[in-house]
Amino acid sequence: MGFEATTMKHKGFTLIELLVVIAIIAILAGLLLPALARAKAKAIEAHCLNHHRQICLALEMYQADHAGYYPYSSNGPDYMVAVDTWKLLSPYLPHSRDSLLCPVDKGPFNLFITTQYGLPIPTNELTFKASYFLAPGFYTKFGVAGEDGAYAQQNASQVASPSQKILMVCGAVRGQADFENGFIFPRAHGLKMYSVGFVDGHSGIIHSNLIHLDPRVPADYGVTYNQPDFRDVDH
Repeated sequence: MGFEATTMKHKGFTLIELLVVIAIIAILAGLLLPALARAKAKAIEAHCLNHHRQICLALEMYQADHAGYYPYSSNGPDYMVAVDTWKLLSPYLPHSRDSLLCPVDKGPFNLFITTQYGLPIPTNELTFKASYFLAPGFYTKFGVAGEDGAYAQQNASQVASPSQKILMVCGAVRGQADFENGFIFPRAHGLKMYSVGFVDGHSGIIHSNLIHLDPRVPADYGVTYNQPDFRDVDH
């Protein structure tokens, strides 16, 4: 019994079919890539906000050991922004120090502000690289006769609304692009968007328009100098 040999003929894709497939892939990519970008941005935000929670917890422990007072040193406000806050909180922070660096910060902030502003702080004193800073209103006093702008220690008992009072700010910068006309404008989280931690321990990313300016503080100081008893936001 014989078998007849057969030959299978394979038909390839036509140019039209290939173009259709490419078009479909391009459409799917156009739909998926923005969603992936948003997911990545949300993950970065969550990372930064988690750092706020860790730092605010360290501040709570510091206060418990210091009669409710916030970190303060005799070296002045420049050192408090860039160096001394982290030295004082060091015993209460995780050993890895990863919680001090925001994943989008290209500075980091305390090194960037020291070099760009020309603060009188040797860079070898920046023992901790940090993206975050304690709101200066917690060590600068306004609204008291004869003490406006005075460097002064503040206490938790002065805070009237813990859930509405900004305690910690992320100063993450994109790099040199955020230094304009002698001022630093942290924009790593978006234009006029700020990642902040509140006294009660919660955190969020909010638009600057939602943060009120304390009428006791001159406008050129900015909202981070709002006093402890002032409500920074309405929510």
